[in-house]
Amino acid sequence: MLTLTGEYAMRAMLHIAAQPPERYVLALEMGEQLAIPGMYLSKILGQLSRHGLLESRRGRKGGFKLARDPASVTVYDVLLAVEQSDRFERCLLGFDTCDDATPCLMHKNWKRVKVQILDLFKNTTLADLVNGNGHEGIKKLKAQTKVSVGPDE
Repeated sequence: MLTLTGEYAMRAMLHIAAQPPERYVLALEMGEQLAIPGMYLSKILGQLSRHGLLESRRGRKGGFKLARDPASVTVYDVLLAVEQSDRFERCLLGFDTCDDATPCLMHKNWKRVKVQILDLFKNTTLADLVNGNGHEGIKKLKAQTKVSVGPDE
């Protein structure tokens, strides 16, 4: 569903959101913990910074931290920062012309599903994901970040 860049961006943002708000996270440390190639991660972190989602600082105590409260950053915000802006508007089958007037074979069904997916992305924040109790993905994230981000399940 997501590109590899989108997946990596989400993993990095969730990793950073799981840290204490004042902590800057080194890209190298994050790359190692999340198994994301360093150069690729640096490019993604740069895009997220340019879109105002991350704050970066150079130097010995440098790294990256969230530029906004995790409750105000949606999955859609993160994906929009690293994906092509029309990514979620294009035809599922890749046709140049695909709309209600000239639909492809998947248009009607995909349009309905796409609306639900976009609604999920636009209404799910980093805080929702990091604070999600009982969710296996969150348990895995907590284990990977090696930082306590809430009560143990």
